Amino acid sequence: MRPGLFAALVVALALASAASASADQRFASPTGSGESCSQGEPCSLGTAVGMAESADEVIVGAGLYTVETSLKPGLGVEDVYIHGELGSAMPRIVGGAEFGTLIANGGPGGRIEYLEVVATKPYGNSLACGKAGRIDRVRATTTGQQSAAIIFTGSCAIRDSLALTTGENSIAVAAYGNEDFGDGLLRNVTAISSGGKSVGVASTGPTAGSQLFTLDVKNSIARGIKSDIETRYSLGGLGHIAISHSNFVTPAEPVAGSITQGGGNQSVAPQFVNAAGGDYAEASGSPTIDAGSADQLGALDLFGLTRVLGPAPDIGAYEFVPAPPSARLLSLKVAPRKFRSISVGESTGGGVLKSKPPVRTGVSYSLSAAATISFSVERKLKGRRAGKRCVKQTAANRGKKRCARFVRVKGGFTFEGAAGEGRFTFTGKIGGKPLKKGGYRLVGSAGGTTERSPFAIAGVFRPAPK
Repeated sequence: MRPGLFAALVVALALASAASASADQRFASPTGSGESCSQGEPCSLGTAVGMAESADEVIVGAGLYTVETSLKPGLGVEDVYIHGELGSAMPRIVGGAEFGTLIANGGPGGRIEYLEVVATKPYGNSLACGKAGRIDRVRATTTGQQSAAIIFTGSCAIRDSLALTTGENSIAVAAYGNEDFGDGLLRNVTAISSGGKSVGVASTGPTAGSQLFTLDVKNSIARGIKSDIETRYSLGGLGHIAISHSNFVTPAEPVAGSITQGGGNQSVAPQFVNAAGGDYAEASGSPTIDAGSADQLGALDLFGLTRVLGPAPDIGAYEFVPAPPSARLLSLKVAPRKFRSISVGESTGGGVLKSKPPVRTGVSYSLSAAATISFSVERKLKGRRAGKRCVKQTAANRGKKRCARFVRVKGGFTFEGAAGEGRFTFTGKIGGKPLKKGGYRLVGSAGGTTERSPFAIAGVFRPAPK
């Protein structure tokens, strides 16, 4: 980034002080106009951000916004919360400004959240964040040379975000120290720079004073062509990176400042769903899954999923969604085993009628997870042994050893089972017909597992017409 542009941006981010106690909501839409900025009459994004006063909330409606100047609150305005509508599609803002397409104001309430921001010009930045501000769940991209997807000074915190650059000499996340603002923080950020001589994450010392600026990095992925992470020197001090539980390969030899590596770092390449297509969600088998640290986490990942879905948080902007556990049918039992089928109703339902033998029966089961159980019935028939098989009895094999063979009865039914133990009533009807007197077994299948339980039909109960 050109020194003059950086100096101007630092001044813009630093000049923030409380100016108003208002707390209004301002709504923007791609087709908005006027200055009402109400939900019913939204204004343009530039108007909504420019008119915001301290502690205001700017709600950005879904759609595409094209801007040519930096979007930022006015001088002296703090704590403005600018965000997309969390229940809608993420808004996309494309800009050509040099300083930054969207600049967050300072103050602990100064936040940017749930936006996609793209900068297209050389030396441009997608997002910039000032003192004590926050950037959460954003997708920031730059395409020009010497650009930065996310740039911040001092104690800004970036969480659950994706920063991408493709231009030469670009930086995905560029952190700059400030003698008044303290250190910076990255959590669950995926920072990828693919242009020539590009850097994933860089930390530069303050521009005034004489001190060390530390960028605290955890649970983040950093990739660049020149280096994945590096520290830099400014006239006022040195940049420093303290990094742990993160994924990177090539930290630059710190000619200025230092890089301190804590535990949990990894260098094996992360696996993405489709990086070439811009999808940097983790693919199954990525080393970044469940490899993060539970320190100062955001509540949600970039997709809006709960940040921790496994035994530990993932590394990167996204949380891997594990496949749901395969439901297994653990047990199946028919009791009482001898009963009469009933000629009315469906395969399930009603209660067991007390008689000798009873009418209908109870079926109990156990599932490892909720699932649809498919049931069928097999009838027990006499057979003769033929090797390891039990086959139909014929005159030719009458002298062979007797055995029982089972033939499936036409029809079946399903039952929606909850996880754990459950029970329902079986009427003895299959395919719309009551089972006749004889021996049977009930066959249940779920999640690739099958259980069987024998029973006997003593006859058919035919209720008297009402």
